[in-house]
Amino acid sequence: GDDHAIITLLRLVSLLWLVLPSLGALTNTNVLRSIDVTSPGIARSKIGVKATNDGAKAEDNYAVAVRAADAAAVSFVSLKLKTGDSLSRSVAAKSRDVNGYAIYDFKLDPPIAPGASAVLDIAINDEQLLQFAFNAHFDSPYETKKQKTVVRAGSSEFVVPPTGPEPTVKKGPSVAYGPYEDVKLSLTSSDYPLQDNKPILVAKTLSREIELSHWGSNLGVTEYYDLYHRGAALRDKLFSRIDFQFAQYSRGLRSNVLEEFRANVYYRDDIGNVSTSNFRKSMIPPLSIVWWLEYNWHHTYDVPLNDYLKVDSKTGRYVLNVKFMGSLSNVTIEDARLRVVLPEGATNVKVALPFPADSEEHSRFYTNLDTIGRPKVVMISYEYPPFELLRKPLVVSATFFGLLLQDSSTPREETTKVIALAKSAFLALDTAFEAYRSGKKTREELTAAREEQKGKVERSILRLAKVRNAVSVLKQEAAFVKGVQEIEKGFKERLDKMVVYQDAVVAFLVEMQASGKVDEKKKDALQVKVVKL
Repeated sequence: GDDHAIITLLRLVSLLWLVLPSLGALTNTNVLRSIDVTSPGIARSKIGVKATNDGAKAEDNYAVAVRAADAAAVSFVSLKLKTGDSLSRSVAAKSRDVNGYAIYDFKLDPPIAPGASAVLDIAINDEQLLQFAFNAHFDSPYETKKQKTVVRAGSSEFVVPPTGPEPTVKKGPSVAYGPYEDVKLSLTSSDYPLQDNKPILVAKTLSREIELSHWGSNLGVTEYYDLYHRGAALRDKLFSRIDFQFAQYSRGLRSNVLEEFRANVYYRDDIGNVSTSNFRKSMIPPLSIVWWLEYNWHHTYDVPLNDYLKVDSKTGRYVLNVKFMGSLSNVTIEDARLRVVLPEGATNVKVALPFPADSEEHSRFYTNLDTIGRPKVVMISYEYPPFELLRKPLVVSATFFGLLLQDSSTPREETTKVIALAKSAFLALDTAFEAYRSGKKTREELTAAREEQKGKVERSILRLAKVRNAVSVLKQEAAFVKGVQEIEKGFKERLDKMVVYQDAVVAFLVEMQASGKVDEKKKDALQVKVVKL
């Protein structure tokens, strides 16, 4: 009954304070919390806290508590600390669990001195349903003297009135809860019913690939979406196009504006370009999204490189700033992956993320005109020697002008065919390795696939040498012979480095699987080895 629930709750509060004696002597003297649920499927909490140090020593840690039941839906928690004229921001690492709460610890820099106060701005992003339930009181392991919460929706229409502890004041699309004074840690459930006809779009997976070119002064972006709608299901699971045209739900559809698009926009799904989608600078989801089905597609576009890449005048390093998430706004993303392909020759790569990532990997990626490969790794900085700007034009000259100007000459036709064969073999080699790393291929299957593709590359090199030897006696073909020789050398070097790289990664993964843990020293050594390749 209710009495039992209250006893259990009080016991939880007691344990929380008992387990966290190191929280120090901070007090939340005033809390103003703003929760924005104007975007379908997403709740954004901004919490302003005035924290006072009542103790005798400086405090350099602030703990933010999120109920464990809600923590799984939280995308990130960040904190801004304002002391005097200084402002610093940090993002919490993974939380620790304490009796039904996920605790996010933040280091305060500078610490709060005894008797002093600091202003903390806390941001929490998570998902919400159309019946948004939350705690009207601020969850915190610290004593809170005064607090107030304001919830704002996109519409002032409510199916039923919002509920919560008094005082509660509704004004338009906003509801204010409080102010409340001297409230201990407790659960006071409040319901905020929302009437919103916009679909709740969720990306099951988002893979974002960014490739930059100094030579072309271009940033190419490709995004792969696996999207579905997490709203109300279709009644009887039957769809009527006529009913859809007149339904209020269809009028609630909102397009996603793709602000970043500039040029060379390309869009395709599994069956081409469906008639129910509208792809311009805005994108309206197709009918399948509205009616609870999944929809997969990918699009690409180009933007000017100088909008995202700058040079640090003090160090000479290039600094690239790109978004981690995709170009669609107000979409919840369950699993996001970002791959950035830097130009060939970039070295000493450093990555700075605005939040902790589950994993970070550095490797090399080859295209048909690369000779040493491109490092692929959201702020990214790297060194780029001026000579590297000449590498691509030299390869292009040797390849296109020396080899791919197809005419009736049999040597050139043969060379073109051999290069295409080697290119497909390298691609298959890389695909097989990625399949092994993702668990789709066994080690034995990888070995078999690699031997087959290595054989194709080696035979291609022999065929190129045969073509080169056949025309080496002709003086007018000297440039052609030299170009073929460079291609042979490049194929050999690329194959050798791919084999060394794959062997090193396979050995590391096998050892990790056997021990059941990651050896950080060996992981660092592997990354150093990969960079040296």
